[in-house]
Amino acid sequence: MPMPVKNNASLRVLYIPLEFKTWQNASHFPYPSNFAFEEGFAANGVEYLTIPALYETTSSEHTSWLSHARELCAGKYFDQVWLEIVHSRFDEDFLDWITTIAPVRIGFIWESWETHPDELVNNPEGTKRRRTNLEKNLKCVTHVVAIDEKDVEKFNAHGQVKAKWLWDAGIVPESFICKELPPTPAPNNCAVFYGALYGERKKWLEHSALKGLLVRPAASPEYTTNLPGLFNKLNDTSEAFLKEGNAVTVDFFSTYIDSLRVIRRECFAIWLKGLSMGAAIVNLPQFGKGYASRVLEGMAAGRPVISCEIPDRPKTKALFEDGKEILLYKGDNPYQLAEHIQRILREPDFARRISANARSKIKNFHTTEKLVSQILDWVENKTTGSVVKRGMSLGKNKVTISDSHDCLSELCKANLWSENKPLRLHLGCGEQCLDGYVNIDYPPSEHNVMQVQADVYANITELNFPAGSVDEVRLHHVFEHFNRVTALVMLIKWHNWLKIGGKLHIETPDLIGSAKTLLAESSRKTKMGVVRHIAGDQSSGWAYHIDHWFPERFEHTLNRLGFRAVQTQSSSWPHEPFLSNVAAIAVKSLNVPLEKQLTAADELLWESTVSPSEQPTFEIWKKQLRSILLDNQKAPSHNVQSFTGSQITDALKIFQQSVPELPIDELHNFNQRDRDRWVHAKALTVPSGSHVLDIGAGTCPYRPLFAHCVYKAHDFKKYTGEKLGGTKEYGIIDYESDISAIPVPDNSFDIILCTEVLEHTPEPIEAIREMSRVLRPGGRLLITAPLGSGLHQLPYHYYGGFTPEWYKHFGSKFGLYVTEITPNGGFFKLLAQECARVAWTLPQHQHQHGNNGEFIRNLFGEWIPRYLFALEEKHFIDQFTVGYHVEAVKARDIDTIQKMIDKDTQNVNLYVEAALSQINQGKFSNAKMYVEDALELNYNNSTLLEINQQLTGKL
Repeated sequence: MPMPVKNNASLRVLYIPLEFKTWQNASHFPYPSNFAFEEGFAANGVEYLTIPALYETTSSEHTSWLSHARELCAGKYFDQVWLEIVHSRFDEDFLDWITTIAPVRIGFIWESWETHPDELVNNPEGTKRRRTNLEKNLKCVTHVVAIDEKDVEKFNAHGQVKAKWLWDAGIVPESFICKELPPTPAPNNCAVFYGALYGERKKWLEHSALKGLLVRPAASPEYTTNLPGLFNKLNDTSEAFLKEGNAVTVDFFSTYIDSLRVIRRECFAIWLKGLSMGAAIVNLPQFGKGYASRVLEGMAAGRPVISCEIPDRPKTKALFEDGKEILLYKGDNPYQLAEHIQRILREPDFARRISANARSKIKNFHTTEKLVSQILDWVENKTTGSVVKRGMSLGKNKVTISDSHDCLSELCKANLWSENKPLRLHLGCGEQCLDGYVNIDYPPSEHNVMQVQADVYANITELNFPAGSVDEVRLHHVFEHFNRVTALVMLIKWHNWLKIGGKLHIETPDLIGSAKTLLAESSRKTKMGVVRHIAGDQSSGWAYHIDHWFPERFEHTLNRLGFRAVQTQSSSWPHEPFLSNVAAIAVKSLNVPLEKQLTAADELLWESTVSPSEQPTFEIWKKQLRSILLDNQKAPSHNVQSFTGSQITDALKIFQQSVPELPIDELHNFNQRDRDRWVHAKALTVPSGSHVLDIGAGTCPYRPLFAHCVYKAHDFKKYTGEKLGGTKEYGIIDYESDISAIPVPDNSFDIILCTEVLEHTPEPIEAIREMSRVLRPGGRLLITAPLGSGLHQLPYHYYGGFTPEWYKHFGSKFGLYVTEITPNGGFFKLLAQECARVAWTLPQHQHQHGNNGEFIRNLFGEWIPRYLFALEEKHFIDQFTVGYHVEAVKARDIDTIQKMIDKDTQNVNLYVEAALSQINQGKFSNAKMYVEDALELNYNNSTLLEINQQLTGKL
């Protein structure tokens, strides 16, 4: 219960936390970030009034509680206002009012000010809105509490507001820290990750080293209760009350806020209980530069926390001692994460020591009560908080490149880059200074409007970097300022700069998308906005858009110049003037001779002519191309080079030192190990009591994984050779039959498992038909099979393997829609396996190697595979793989799915099932409606986003 605000109170706070109308959104913003502060106020004798800011409404809308704040605060005096300022949508009138009611106004920033590059690409409009909103709200506050230590330094250096670091204390109320550690082993004997699948997180969860070790539960544990429904109903009821124009009384508001607080507390308690079910809590790589709330919450739940190390944040790293209170791993090393999880599972005493130390640390230093106390003392100047000395420069020192032919040395001198660190260039950065990049643009004197935020001032067309020295080149709305010749010159130069595996990322206006908007029934304002978007703002001499790009042109041009893995993505603003953009991402996969690139560039230039009579123009373009590109540059020689003994020795050292030590069995047997991890991870998601049929079970190796289910095994039992595990015996088989005629009734099983069997079946299509027959509607089919395999288990080996399209095509014929197709490794792991085969078969050809047999064994059996495993982590090629792990679901009829949706309107999985069902029937418009409804519930769901992109190409 809040303490009432009295006129004679010693310290009074108006507290405005961020809140949401639906639990689908609210669940992503934890209790410690909103109502938990009330517990901190109460512990410090502060009297407070809480009025939430609903994310979905502005402060002036009648359905927003903030539009009634004046009535709720009538007759009350406040010393301070505490408010969230990143996402809360305050209008100017409300901000003006806030400045009049309290002399101290503290804004909370729960995200990093710096923008991660992937955020800028995936959600440019949302990122821009967030920044604009924050800049507007900053004007009304006197103090800032920020989660990112670097933001604190910048704010204090600027002097606009006083800033304090949130992590001087923490944000979990002491009452929620577990009194005793939960028992070991945990009910789920694996690590868990809860969180949105942005960035590379999905790849981490699917990584072979983490299969069976790390899972992401399908839903947060409170969804097993009625609390999310009560949360939604409470907000629906209050919104309806406000819409009707009823007078807002203190009693009505108190009933609402008390109910909201109870639901929030109960959900948080269930959430912590859910965390304690995992053996460890994992924090995967994140965009933000401060620990995610799950780190502290995992410690409060009493489980060891394994977190990605936050780069370039020394104070954050020092919060918890690595190896004693937390386990840290590098953001590019899933094997290190896997090793930590394995140690937690292998050494329960070690796990409990980590948990106990962390629990003690947060209880003594990192509670909400202590944070509130620190903030109050800081505001009263009793402590200095995380203030840095005034006068420090904001960001990095500004540098002007004086020698464009020695850029790398210039960056080293300016401490903007050092050897053994990735070099990522953000060219034409403008006002967007990306963390982890060298941001380069014209000096401020060349900008009439933009407040450029560059690390380096230079003309980006005159830069030169050594061949193979750059990891990434990135440009946003810059490339369109180059004419057609300069554009090709720059692409050739960037290709030369990039390392093998280096990435090029370009975004420009989309000419085709813009043309579609112009030709559509749209307002004059929209059309003029599109014209402005195509032509540029023309505020400076360079600010004209000279050439125009679209997806097909990017794909064709980049491929012709030697880039590979070219991907394009078109997007449009969801609001007027509906501007269209295209992003192109490409990878340098090999070095291309300059002569070959010049030939390709000439052909591309000829494509820009409109008739043979333009031959003179074409010749001028060719001359310009060579003049710009070859100025002070000698074309490299491409003679065949022989290798010296020392070069061979150096190469062998690279092979031997290329990756962290992995067990040799992990290198040689990753195919089986990854498959076992995948099945293990799937088994963890199967509810107790489910009926499971293992088809072609052989030795039944997966029976223990389904001990919580009703497990049955099938096999034809005709193969007499050696089977999995080195035995010739079968396991306990319940059904002995041909795979196309299993003696069970229709719709008998919830789960069907079929691993490495289809290639041994004369009629695999009939096998899929039979699996669909015995699977219940809504049941799951789990299949693994090779893509290309050598002969084995003869004479029962009929097919080399199956492609993703095979599963999709024949699955849909029998009412199965594929929800997951995961390659078991890429090209380099496949190549590593085949290299290892040289060592495995050495007894057959050892006489060919003279006295070098042991060398050949090590070279092909370990050194090259290790090198290729490392290469796989840096550059994944999915065109070649050992095989696929596939999950499919047997479709229910759409009427059944719709009835289930009507009963459970918040279940995103049902909308996904409905959409896929409609896609399988060719009803793409219906599918689109289900996807749009689901995206309103969860706009971060990766499956929904993939389906939505697929539908965009069909409608």
